[in-house]
Amino acid sequence: MLTRDPESLEAERADADRQYNDALTRLDAALLRLPDLPRLTAASPDPAATASLGERSRILPDAPPIPAAGPRARFGRFVWRLVAPVFDRQQRFNEAVVEALSTQLARERESREALASAVASFRDHAAALVAFQSKLIQFAQQITPYVDTKDRAIAAAVLRGPHEQTRALESALGMLQQQVAVLQRELQRVVTSGASGPREDSESSTVAAEARGSLEPPRSAKARSGQRRGWGPGARDEGGAPRELSNADRSREPASRLTAYKYLGFEDEFRGTPDAIRARMSTYVPLFEGASDVLDVGCGRGEFLELLRGRGISARGLELNHEMVEVSRARGLEVAEGDAVGYLVGLDDGALGGLFASQVVEHLEADYLLRFLELAFLKLRPGSKIVLETLNVDSWSAFFGPYLRDITHAHPLPPDTLGFLLRASGFQRIETRASSPMPDSAKLARLPLAAADALGADAAPLVEAFNRNADHLNALLFGFTDYAAIGEKL
Repeated sequence: MLTRDPESLEAERADADRQYNDALTRLDAALLRLPDLPRLTAASPDPAATASLGERSRILPDAPPIPAAGPRARFGRFVWRLVAPVFDRQQRFNEAVVEALSTQLARERESREALASAVASFRDHAAALVAFQSKLIQFAQQITPYVDTKDRAIAAAVLRGPHEQTRALESALGMLQQQVAVLQRELQRVVTSGASGPREDSESSTVAAEARGSLEPPRSAKARSGQRRGWGPGARDEGGAPRELSNADRSREPASRLTAYKYLGFEDEFRGTPDAIRARMSTYVPLFEGASDVLDVGCGRGEFLELLRGRGISARGLELNHEMVEVSRARGLEVAEGDAVGYLVGLDDGALGGLFASQVVEHLEADYLLRFLELAFLKLRPGSKIVLETLNVDSWSAFFGPYLRDITHAHPLPPDTLGFLLRASGFQRIETRASSPMPDSAKLARLPLAAADALGADAAPLVEAFNRNADHLNALLFGFTDYAAIGEKL
């Protein structure tokens, strides 16, 4: 971000604020309002009216008053036999109507009670939803002030920067004064002793070389040792040509060359044969289809460069280990000798169409890694990919095996950490791709389902619990050995 134009950054910030405020306005306009719901009451029918209706449904008494004897009695009984069935049917009909009305009134009362309860429940739910949306608006309004506090943290870091630089300069100045004093004492000793010749020159050169070395910026352990993955300044200048060696350098040169040769043998024995490496790296080749000017940082013996060459993708390698550079060049590959940061600094911005580094980043000190990622983003063209493969230290078998086996490793990098560093360096579309799974023979075995049947019905939960624990431990102890963090510069 510090390399961007301030006006464009301010315009982007203003545009983002406008879009955020517009979205907040739309959200506020879309809030639900509490509807005006009717308040229902469960009205009950009048018991007196129901009783009165039952009484009125009876149209005749149980037995009409008929004389006991005489023509009038006989005529009354004759008439009653004629009309009694009609009145009886009417009576049953009236009773059925009254019973149906009573049942309907009871059901209506239950329905009104249920409806009143549903309306009250809906009113409470709607009120809670409106209250939640109000709190959501309040939360959204606090996002901008919260983000602004991050600017204060950045400003504090910027303000602290000059003070830290001043302290660093004061420390370097103190070291310089100490080394000057050492040189003065050594020069005085040579002058007063009257000695001359190669021995004194060699000793003076050694003292001077040590004085210069103490003032150099700190490097990774690998850089200081000059081994394969050191990625610090080596025994060549920025153009790749051998530089002039001092007597002190010459005294260390045999050991440095021997160390480089030893690391080549270390890779041959523990990392795998070239064929095995090519088979594993072949999965990354499609990521660079259509690209050109791909840089393989830490190309080693050149396996990935050979794969790219086979697909017609132009690429070159960068390697610090001199023995591996010679091996790669003997295969007809274009490989430069030097460290990653020093090489990237000399490139024009946008000069690369892709960057690949396999088993490199775990060898880098933190400051060097951050500088490497920053330069990688600047030197890649838009639309280019960066692929960083490293050991999956989240898997215990990988951490306590391959990672600790190599004494030149500087920092373990879990997948989420490396993905965050890529994102913080400006890369987007970050993804993690696991590789090199552990064989099933190395994992904890699950109990077969038949074991539960053999042990009895009560053993089934124990078998399931055991298998769940075995799966969890297998994921933790015997996960994928490697992974690649992949990002893209948009």
